[in-house]
Amino acid sequence: MKTFTLHASCLTMLDAETPEAEALRKLLAAQATGKAHLAIAALSVQDHPEITKHAQFSAYLDEKAFGGIEILRPMTYFDVSLADWSILSTPEQEDLEREIHAILFPNVQFFWRDFRFAHGIAEKSPPFTCPWRQCKADVQAIWTHIEAERDVFVTADSNFHTDKKKQTLTALGARSIAYPEEAAALLQEN
Repeated sequence: MKTFTLHASCLTMLDAETPEAEALRKLLAAQATGKAHLAIAALSVQDHPEITKHAQFSAYLDEKAFGGIEILRPMTYFDVSLADWSILSTPEQEDLEREIHAILFPNVQFFWRDFRFAHGIAEKSPPFTCPWRQCKADVQAIWTHIEAERDVFVTADSNFHTDKKKQTLTALGARSIAYPEEAAALLQEN
């Protein structure tokens, strides 16, 4: 059985009934019938800053028709990961995170303090609308996928799909990065 890790944007695509929604429904149906195993990283939801714990995130996923999928633990980052569903990282895990960040966001500072000083931001923690926060969440999403040794990372975010980035992330252990339609087509191979 193939394992799929959903990027957080998949929640939005299904909600907004984007063209990818049908492919996501196929993946969810495959999960329900035991033909696929879906997961998502436990990262705070941009439109719902009140979601800070695993139980709240799980309830949110249930509400969005994503209930029953595995919730992967990212690294602990205040206001990015969930307070009770993250891990303290090892130096090796941090090295992998830095490599991923350099691939996906070579022009964005790795640390919040560096980003905030470079951009003249006064806040001590990243606001929910801050681009640095989204970059960190994207890095953590693919990091959890690699750490869990899953098969297919599913995202419509074009930043993951440029040839060079896709090849480099695959070499780091991402195995496969697919658009939702491509991921749904992989179900036929089982």
